[in-house]
Order: sequence, then structure tokens, then C-alpha cells
Amino acid sequence: RSERRRCPNNQIYWEALRWAVERGAEEVDFGRSPRQGGTHRFKVGWGAQPRELDWRKLGADGQKLPLTTLGESPVLRRLSRVWTQLPVPITQWIGPILRKRISN
Repeated sequence: RSERRRCPNNQIYWEALRWAVERGAEEVDFGRSPRQGGTHRFKVGWGAQPRELDWRKLGADGQKLPLTTLGESPVLRRLSRVWTQLPVPITQWIGPILRKRISN
């Protein structure tokens, strides 16, 4: 957290893009991000050009389920606020456990 002001993610992206270009890449897939979310804005700042993708969530019976966002869930909103206050070792321990439950 003490290094956040120095924007280490910028260095990571720079090195990844440099590596890809050196190997002849003409296009880099920055991966999915919710539109206008923090990661979306960050990637657009690096020149990413958004493409519409089909997002689907299916139930156990294969039926399409409605998509929800973090902003629609009071529980996830609270969790997100608390998460930013936790010590990093705790987030590293509990993060993988929560991830399995949140993003199914």
C-alpha cells in the first residue's frame, strides 16, 4: 500500500506491452472489465479499445440468469469497503477462498 502512489501497475503493464511488442505482437488482449469500472478506465488509458462481449450467467439447469453488478449487491458493496481496510496478509489468505464463492 505504501507504494500505491508510485503506480506500480503502470510498470507492470509497460513491461508486458514491451515484451509483447518485442515478440511481434500487433494486438494485446487486456481481458474483460466491467464498463466504466476502474480496470476499464485504466486499460483505456493504455490505449485499449473496448469491444462488446457477450456476458452470460447460467444456472445449474442451463437457463440464463440475470447479470448483477457489485453496485447492485449491498453485501458485496460492504465487503468491498471492508476489504480495502484489511491488512494485505489477511487478504492474501482469505481472497482465494472468497473468490470461489463470489464469482461462480
